Amino acid sequence: MSSYYAGMICGMLSAGVLLYFLKRKRDKEGTVVYDERQLIARGRGFQYAYMTLIALLMLYAGFEEQTERFVSPGVIPIAILLFSGLILFGYCLFHDAYWSFRGEKKEKRVLILWFVMALLSFAQSLNRILGGGFRINGRYSAPALLPLLLSIFFAGMLLLQCIKYVMNRREEEKRKI
Repeated sequence: MSSYYAGMICGMLSAGVLLYFLKRKRDKEGTVVYDERQLIARGRGFQYAYMTLIALLMLYAGFEEQTERFVSPGVIPIAILLFSGLILFGYCLFHDAYWSFRGEKKEKRVLILWFVMALLSFAQSLNRILGGGFRINGRYSAPALLPLLLSIFFAGMLLLQCIKYVMNRREEEKRKI
């Protein structure tokens, strides 16, 4: 196993442990209760993300042989997973079902988090690209493309969160008038 993949596994495990402890801390502070409308919207978001995932994986299965000449195997399924995650995030965000952070302080923290994650992923990808590891044996390599895909994913989350932030500000301004 290369050091790159060992680092990716350790990073994912560290992020999972961090998220677990953050969730435990949040549960101790007070539970968030979703009403029926939010639960239904969240379920519909999962449904749309799942259907998108299935449709794109079926499409990829039809063209898999042609894409393997140009891209390392495994990159496109990960891109499909990230895209369906963006669909879930966006649907739930715009229907105030999940991941919609209320309060000026929390919204700014989330925007900063998405920006930092996108920037760090892009920096890692740029390091691989400038190091000559973008194309290996005539194919685009996974170690260079995966951080690039993650940076696009986090930039998409940042964009969606910014749009929702602006929409919330305009809605609050209309209520004040």
